[in-house]
Amino acid sequence: MQIKILKLDKIDHPRIKALAIIKLEYVGNIAGIKVIQGDNNLYCVPPNQSYKEDGLRKWMNIITFEQTLWRKIQEKILKRYGEMIDDKEVKQTN
Repeated sequence: MQIKILKLDKIDHPRIKALAIIKLEYVGNIAGIKVIQGDNNLYCVPPNQSYKEDGLRKWMNIITFEQTLWRKIQEKILKRYGEMIDDKEVKQTN
């Protein structure tokens, strides 16, 4: 299945670094994939929404991907994010 990144926008947030919109061939467009800065590395989170349970705010994924497909989606988004950051760092040093 072909995965195409339609949009990847950098976000000014301590942990959320970017938001992605992707196109999955034969499926459609999926918006709201987040690039998150974890304690040790970057990772992606599928689109999600919040809800309250017992007075606590929790999060639930709107869509769940098959594991192999999700790994490919993450790799593609994180690679593009790395390229985007590298380009900005190069432009700032020139």
